[in-house]
Amino acid sequence: MYSEKKLQIFVEQLARQVGVRLSILLVGNTPQPSSLQAIRSCLADWRSDTICGTAEEIYAWFSENPERFRTTGCVYLIENNEIRVYSAGNNIGIRLADTLNADAAMIANLDMRINNLHYIAALAKALFANDKCLIAALRILGHFGKNHNLLREPTLWKELSWPRFYLSKIFKRLVPISFY
Repeated sequence: MYSEKKLQIFVEQLARQVGVRLSILLVGNTPQPSSLQAIRSCLADWRSDTICGTAEEIYAWFSENPERFRTTGCVYLIENNEIRVYSAGNNIGIRLADTLNADAAMIANLDMRINNLHYIAALAKALFANDKCLIAALRILGHFGKNHNLLREPTLWKELSWPRFYLSKIFKRLVPISFY
């Protein structure tokens, strides 16, 4: 779900990355015109040179500005106002990255936090270390700082007991109260 604060934090963390040439491609994958306007406004406050529009408008801008569109440091917002699933938004962004002749594309969402200033450079290094490598991922930390392995399916017991696990974490933080 869109949040202006999440967007600000995420794009600022991307912009601070070092050791890699980077353009930021965002897909506003929402049917709500007010949400798209809020995203556009937030980006304009952050970077007044953000290029915003539908996919067709962005591609038209590319045709009119061939000297600018391949430069790094640009921020693009593709406004997709159709109701689509998450992966459809990813595909829209990947097509734009391909048009830009990007060396790689990173799929992310606003809930991610990239605190390490070398995160994307390290990810790119791992990706380009082997010509047969098509996908790279770094360590993902889940709740409570534990490793989160997307390839490991949870057992039936873990699926059934997850509410107990989170409740126990919450209650451990509470100070016990004694009644006499």
